[in-house]
This record gives sequence, structure tokens and C-alpha cells, in this order.
Amino acid sequence: MRPQRTLTARGGLMLFSGVVLLVCGFVIGQRELAGVGFFLLLAPPISALTILGATGRVAQSRALQPNRIPAGTDTRVLVRIGNSSTTWPVIWVRVEDTLPVRLGYEPRYTVGFLPARAVRDVTYLVRPAVRGRYPVGPLRVSVVDPLGCVRVTRQVGAPTPCW
Repeated sequence: MRPQRTLTARGGLMLFSGVVLLVCGFVIGQRELAGVGFFLLLAPPISALTILGATGRVAQSRALQPNRIPAGTDTRVLVRIGNSSTTWPVIWVRVEDTLPVRLGYEPRYTVGFLPARAVRDVTYLVRPAVRGRYPVGPLRVSVVDPLGCVRVTRQVGAPTPCW
């Protein structure tokens, strides 16, 4: 799946404030005010350049322990999140696992800063109420730039069956 890029509320507010300050600065003849507006207009796009390819650097794996369970008992889902880059860190990572309604809520975790070659583990429990085969996944990975202006979301991995 292609990454989905969205502007956060902070990024939209910075762009709006930049336009307002730029126009007001030119109208009343204040170059400093126009300069601040110009800076606010440039900050989100420049900050967004820092996360180019960041979702592609995030690797994941998922394991269910145990894989086959009777109805009404818990299984532990272990999701391992890692940065596959040898040099570039990933500033802010948030993950959401996709679950069917019968397995409960979709867990969301903020992993935070991932240095180069770092790995973090996230675990949660699911309990199927009735027998069946349920897909666990795919994982949605969101990466935000250092200023919090732009969010890039991408689905990674394939679903893992839970019996």
C-alpha cells in the first residue's frame, strides 16, 4: 500500500498563521512580521522532508503464542517493530494492529524514537469468543516529523491467522 500523507492540526495551523502573518506584514509594512509569516509557511514542508522514506525503514514481525487456542481463552500477540536503517533514526512511530470485531479493540501503541538498528517489542492479548479463523493484521505504521506537522501512515505486513 502506498503511504498516506496528511497534514496534522499543528501543520495546518502553522500554514494558516503563516499566510495571515505574511499578508498582514505586507499590508501594514512590517517586514519582520512578514518574515515570521514566511518562516511559518516554510516550516511544515521542510520538516516533512525529514521523514522521506521513514515508513519504508520500519520493519515488523508478528507472532501469536499459542497459535491455536480454544474459544474463550487468551492468546498473546507479540509485534516486533524495528528500524532497518544502519544510519537514519525514525523520529516518532505509532503502530495500530488491525483486528476483527470479534477479537476486540484494535490496539494502538506509541513506540516513540527508534534509533538506527533498534528493535522494540509490543505485546497484547486477544480472546476469541467463538471458534473460527481470524486474521490478525496488517499493521498500520504512522511516522510524524520532528515538528509534528506531517503524518505518514502505511500498512505493512500481511495478516497472521489466529485459530
